[in-house]
Amino acid sequence: MSNIPHYLRLKPRGDSAEAREAVSLIETQDETHVKFKDTASANKFTKIFDNISQLDLYTQTLQDLTVDTLENKDSVFFTLGPSNSGKSYSIYGDGSNPGVAIYSLNEIFNKINGNFADYKVLKRHFGENFIVSSNAQKNCTGEYGLSLSVFEIYND
Repeated sequence: MSNIPHYLRLKPRGDSAEAREAVSLIETQDETHVKFKDTASANKFTKIFDNISQLDLYTQTLQDLTVDTLENKDSVFFTLGPSNSGKSYSIYGDGSNPGVAIYSLNEIFNKINGNFADYKVLKRHFGENFIVSSNAQKNCTGEYGLSLSVFEIYND
């Protein structure tokens, strides 16, 4: 295995009884191995998450990269999966459950003299018109630069 951590988040099966009872094509073997039914080989991940909150997902995956960024190290967070597999939800979240990118940006702004990213503005404008509003401290004595790129690539 490489030294680059790679995680798997399994999408919840749904709230309906029918969804919960549907046959799963994925078998989780332990915290790091998963395989498709009727196959012999398993895929290994750094960790597999089944039932996890957005905040817990952030603290167990992206928080260390966020701290690295604040220590002047480059960081990359990459998601991959088929349509409707939960990538956007994991990254951006929804109105009541911010995603890992929102938690990361909030931590960055918290470290920069108590400025806070406005989640609603951030979510609404994430993409082409990325805007962050913050509660800037009037007594801020330093300068900070933050560069962020977001790419969504589709192979339709």
